[in-house]
Amino acid sequence: TYRELDEASGRLASVLMAEYGVRAGGMVALLLPRSAHTVISVLAVLKTGAGYVPVDVAHPDDRVRFVLADSGAAALLTSGEQVARARALTDADRGGTGVAVVDVMDPAIEAAAVADIAHPR
Repeated sequence: TYRELDEASGRLASVLMAEYGVRAGGMVALLLPRSAHTVISVLAVLKTGAGYVPVDVAHPDDRVRFVLADSGAAALLTSGEQVARARALTDADRGGTGVAVVDVMDPAIEAAAVADIAHPR
């Protein structure tokens, strides 16, 4: 339902702001296949006031690293089989970007409080 969508995106927005420092004017990368999680993630990022950078899961690793570095993303949202790839791409010890990886299917997000976001008028 729309209510469930609103609440799920609100929980993810809350986690992005509280744990990853995502703020208005920032950027968040999305390495997600087309799914309901993609819609939730886009809405969550918009609720924080940040922008999102879609990253095609079919892009080669070098292209993904470039997009992450160039965008200055505070976090990389991903899920499923892309989580391991994302962690390898962002592992600073292995030449990665150091961007925080967020698995949007993490049960901790489901348990998070829904963000109470005040938007300026």
